[in-house]
Amino acid sequence: MSALTRSLTVVVLTVVLVGGFAPAASAHSVNSGPQPSNYRSVLTSVTPVTDGIRIQLLDNGLHVQVTVTARHVVTVLGYSGEPYLQVDGSGAAVNTNAPDYYLNRNANLGSVPSSLASNAAPHWHTLGSAPQVIWHDHRTHFMGYTPPPAVAAAPDHAHPVANWALHLVVDGHPVIANGTLTWIPGPSPALPLTAAILGAAAITAGIAATRRRWWLALTMVATTSWAVELTRAAALVGGRSGPVTTRLGALAGHGALLLALTVTFGVLIRGALRRRLWAAGLAAFFGVITLLSLDLPGLSVLWRSQMLTSVSPPAFRALTATALASSLAVSIGGALQLRRLEPLPSRQPTTARVEEPV
Repeated sequence: MSALTRSLTVVVLTVVLVGGFAPAASAHSVNSGPQPSNYRSVLTSVTPVTDGIRIQLLDNGLHVQVTVTARHVVTVLGYSGEPYLQVDGSGAAVNTNAPDYYLNRNANLGSVPSSLASNAAPHWHTLGSAPQVIWHDHRTHFMGYTPPPAVAAAPDHAHPVANWALHLVVDGHPVIANGTLTWIPGPSPALPLTAAILGAAAITAGIAATRRRWWLALTMVATTSWAVELTRAAALVGGRSGPVTTRLGALAGHGALLLALTVTFGVLIRGALRRRLWAAGLAAFFGVITLLSLDLPGLSVLWRSQMLTSVSPPAFRALTATALASSLAVSIGGALQLRRLEPLPSRQPTTARVEEPV
């Protein structure tokens, strides 16, 4: 089996494995939650204004945070007006007899146990000792599976979608946090996609033009590709709220795939600098898997207006287009170089024969 055939076999097997372990699509709308979205949720007012209480929207409305900075007792009311959460200077607690305790466990409406009585007395379970609580609330983000009629009729224009309100009780007095949900159309992906394809073609042509220094060309392009991927990963992790484990949820496999590809990148660079032929095949492998597992799944940022990153949306779109161009160039360029550098089959030795006299 030739080196090219072996490398392509590895690539195909890895593609199958990546497809097999890819997470199933969520039942929740792709336009909501932590995914790139065109729905923007904004906290507009808190009435009456209460000193010592800070209410914040996190992750574009996926989570709400209440922090107590003074001697207050705050109770967050659930969807039906029942006590749901409580926070004061000594910590936070959740009412496990509230339907919201079960409904808010994921982005979809969870199921409430049939054994839970509608008039059950609150049962408070301590969440922590910090004067702060963070929870997922279905009122502050888009819950639909299809766009509202006004959005469907004119998706290229901004539309107010809904007004939402969170009801709290602070020291026995009602407080309302008001907000809006708005459809913000995303940009056209034509320019970044065209730039990525043209850039990939130019870089691939440059790799194909190199013969003696193929290893240097692949090293430079693979290094650029991986540097961009690490920058994108850092922006995604930095854009999420919560502890490190929650932030890593923004990455495929909670960062495990990124770590595996980092090891592959290290082996690739080591082989390329030693001018090993198999490094070209590994470059094709690296590029294809990076493309399938990191770049293509994240392309929706090119046409979405809202995204959870620590950099501006235009900057992240530029990073995404650059990552796409680099991974395409590495995969195609590595395969081309491997085909060109494959040694010719050796000739079978022949035995010299002296012509015999007739």
